Amino acid sequence: QNVIETKGIRYAEGDFTLELAQEVRKILVETYGITSLLTRESKTISIGGYTDGELDQGHISLRGEYARGSNLFLSLHTNANLEGANGAPADSQPIEITKPIIIANVNACDSMPALAVGNAVGSRLAEVNAQMGIALPGKFKTVSSRKEMVPWTDAFNDVLENPGTICYRTGQDGDYYGVLRGAADVGVPGMIIEHGFHTVPKMRELAVQGELAVQWAQA
Repeated sequence: QNVIETKGIRYAEGDFTLELAQEVRKILVETYGITSLLTRESKTISIGGYTDGELDQGHISLRGEYARGSNLFLSLHTNANLEGANGAPADSQPIEITKPIIIANVNACDSMPALAVGNAVGSRLAEVNAQMGIALPGKFKTVSSRKEMVPWTDAFNDVLENPGTICYRTGQDGDYYGVLRGAADVGVPGMIIEHGFHTVPKMRELAVQGELAVQWAQA
């Protein structure tokens, strides 16, 4: 997992996103009566007889396949950028880079309900990020169909001026990301949600302070 330690603040993406997922699950069931399952409850993950590195290095699609029978698969992340992006160190990016990016699998790209969820989540995250001072206002562009979606690239990811949006990324076997491919293989719309950039120092500070997970989960 991505770990950054600066000025006594240690941020680990895997630890933070587990906290975030647990908050999301709590809100879904208590507020909306929606049941959700997590692929892990601790730092360790085991699915289909494979654990941690063995799972992610050769069988990561099992994470997506875990959603079999569900209505939606979500993979929660915080984003990063290439070293030297925008003329700054990789872990010291300006808040202007922050934008919610949602990467949809092939099923979600063709699902109006899934796109509606992605648009709502992205728009609300953009509002929250601006309110918390880790992004500029208006950093998400909604889409209404696959035709309006753009492919995810490093260039799109790292440019300061780009708003976030719902993207797609394909590979030789369909969806580029194994978790999204796994969800698609069991017929479930899936999305990776990049909530914000952990390469922005203030984002890491808010995450460690504990406030950010609650705000993002509500969004």
